Amino acid sequence: AIGQADNMFTPIQLATMCATIANGGVRLQTHFLDKITDYTGETVIEEYQPAELYDAGISSDVLGVVQTGMQMVATQGTAADVFANYPVSIACKTGTAETSTPDENGNKPTEPNLSFICYAPADDPQIAIAVMMEYGNSGDYARNVAKDILDQYFGYYTWDEDGNKFDQNGNQVDDRGAGPAGRRLPGPAGGQRCLLWDRARLHPRAHHGPGQRHPRHPLHRGERQPFSQP
Repeated sequence: AIGQADNMFTPIQLATMCATIANGGVRLQTHFLDKITDYTGETVIEEYQPAELYDAGISSDVLGVVQTGMQMVATQGTAADVFANYPVSIACKTGTAETSTPDENGNKPTEPNLSFICYAPADDPQIAIAVMMEYGNSGDYARNVAKDILDQYFGYYTWDEDGNKFDQNGNQVDDRGAGPAGRRLPGPAGGQRCLLWDRARLHPRAHHGPGQRHPRHPLHRGERQPFSQP
């Protein structure tokens, strides 16, 4: 299969590749720093400006096929069990890499490695994710890790310090969002919700379909440029 044997990639390389596909073939320099603020977090002292490394020159036809295929993985493919009904459109790819060959009895000494990459929303990308699970066997484990990240990024669910999960109304739910389970997360008067990302600081970008290229440096504006980050 494509990606097995001698091909080895780090999670940050996979996330960068996924971001490059979402960016229409334009690769931005990967970095960790977004901006530096003062102690209060209100005043920006220095803000990172990502640099374009190169344009891969992927044709719109090829790019459209890849992007459409990644969306189909989420709606009717190997990730449909997790993302088919997700509120935001997802473009993704699952991966299962064998780590050993079967013995004489047909048993494999080690479990496969699991991988999962995605970007979202598929028609207006804001975030790219890569998940790797060494010897993760099979199943939806890697996909659910990515879903938890997306849930917090888009604000669909939050978690308290004890790991309890809550929906947008503050109702406690189970791992798959079912509930409510009877407990509410305190609001502003009783403590702050545990949000990983602040959606209010995202800046809208023009809608584009599969194969359509983003404007030059489309993610260089605003307070965050998530595609040039891991």
